[in-house]
Amino acid sequence: MAAYSLVGELRKTLPLIAYKEARIPKKAGGFRSIFIPAPELKLIQRKIILRFLKKLIEGDRLIKINENTVVSWYNPRIYNESYARHAKLHSDSRFIFQFDIKDAFPSVSSARVREAVFKLMSYYPGIEIDDQAELADVIAELTTFKGILPQGAPTSPLLFFIVIISSGLYEKIFSLCCPEWIVSFYVDNFAVSGKEPVPEELKARILKCVSAAGFAVNEEKTRQTDSRQGVPLVTGIRVDGIKKRISLPKKAVRRWRGIIYRAARTKDPHLIKKAQGLVASLRPIYGDALPPQIAKPFALLKEMLNEPPKQGKKKTDSGSKYFYPVRGGVQARFAKWP
Repeated sequence: MAAYSLVGELRKTLPLIAYKEARIPKKAGGFRSIFIPAPELKLIQRKIILRFLKKLIEGDRLIKINENTVVSWYNPRIYNESYARHAKLHSDSRFIFQFDIKDAFPSVSSARVREAVFKLMSYYPGIEIDDQAELADVIAELTTFKGILPQGAPTSPLLFFIVIISSGLYEKIFSLCCPEWIVSFYVDNFAVSGKEPVPEELKARILKCVSAAGFAVNEEKTRQTDSRQGVPLVTGIRVDGIKKRISLPKKAVRRWRGIIYRAARTKDPHLIKKAQGLVASLRPIYGDALPPQIAKPFALLKEMLNEPPKQGKKKTDSGSKYFYPVRGGVQARFAKWP
């Protein structure tokens, strides 16, 4: 689509900008504000991701690591769409140094989003120079709220990645660490790992790069762990550098097991859909070999869904015939679920 028509189409949607605020408790205390876009706006934001933002990072763009090494932006150590893949990259390492960007999304202003999108616009085919500034303006307006990246919008993680890329932070950290250390990123979580502890001098230089790029480090989530002194968590996943594998924490397994059992017992469509999503999210961690605590209730759920719908009873007292399906609706809705 030509840029002028894309801009025009997006500008028509500006009146749809609306968010609902929700507050969820943090583990460390206090609350986190989540801004949920209205359904119409969320649909537009997802179209922006597919039709525009992903095109900014796809293709042959490269990051220079050192004089002899360059990698694609789509390298899994740079652009991670899966938190499990991010964690798995470090499953062969004994020591893991991690840190998070403090208030990652709120720390990115709409002006910075516009600047980052505009900077990468030259990679996007079919957009004239004169149209790039206007398109960047519209994208920033449709994806930010109250002047910042809202936590809760589907566009925020990818835009945060684009801002980080345009700041040069990834390139600087890679050049400091590679090839001696394994480096990967998932949204605001950075992990550097290896067979030996990450030296204090290197950690200080990495954190200095973060500050120079205009971000703050969350000191409470900055740590270096040794797998021999306890299995560390990376984005909520246990990364065992000794046994060279990743897995869910036991508490999470018990919680998910309960959800799947309730779905099989109650036949609630909402719980069935939730159980489907939970099991699908386990595939990158376990592959087809699900843990027994999950595999057993999931087998019961699949068995329930594969049952033919029971024939309803006919009520003929008043001369009229009524049919009461027991779970035909659930069966039909999830018939294609593996």
